[in-house]
Amino acid sequence: MDTNPKPKVTAQPVTIKGFNSVVWPLLSLNVALGIAITIDNPNYGSFKFKESTAYINYHRTIAGQAPIAADKIPARGKHNMSTFADVFVDQLITSGDFRTDFFSGVVNFTSTATLYGKYGYATEKQ
Repeated sequence: MDTNPKPKVTAQPVTIKGFNSVVWPLLSLNVALGIAITIDNPNYGSFKFKESTAYINYHRTIAGQAPIAADKIPARGKHNMSTFADVFVDQLITSGDFRTDFFSGVVNFTSTATLYGKYGYATEKQ
């Protein structure tokens, strides 16, 4: 039995926040995506963490990154966070898998983030 269940992280629908392209002297194409995340913490302790970076991966290639601001997740509660992800489209289109995935209508990404911080536990006064 797990005595310290993991928080559930749910990503909300993504919106395009910006678009940047450079044609000369080198082709560069980046897209900024707005991201909203809900974290449901079932634990009796809160978690206060330092700023970090989430990495967006496509077939073992880093395709983007998103800053994560320092914050605190409350004990036994839900917490909403928002950030933006810079996706490096120019790196995606050079991948041999991207063209096939794109024309099939499905382009799958994974993301990873490591948060360093401290747990806090509430105590009751009697």
